[in-house]
Amino acid sequence: MEKKTNPMSVIALILAIIGFFSCGGTSLIALILAIIAKKNDAEDKLAKAAFIISIITLILGIVITVACVACGACAAVAGGTTTYLALLA
Repeated sequence: MEKKTNPMSVIALILAIIGFFSCGGTSLIALILAIIAKKNDAEDKLAKAAFIISIITLILGIVITVACVACGACAAVAGGTTTYLALLA
């Protein structure tokens, strides 16, 4: 008998890939869905791929957010309006 693909793992994989392009925007949802799909079927390779990709994109999103906040803080402390305007462009 042929094994069917779990729809939850497919959705988790799609959200994880979207999270990669949006710097972790949907990675948390993908991570939760991947965990649930992995609990339902331990041999699901799509759920494992979604789990790994969502963790990577979640970490990447956190790093980028922290870097942007630090850069904005440096621009605010420097007081130069040209630096701050360059950030907005």
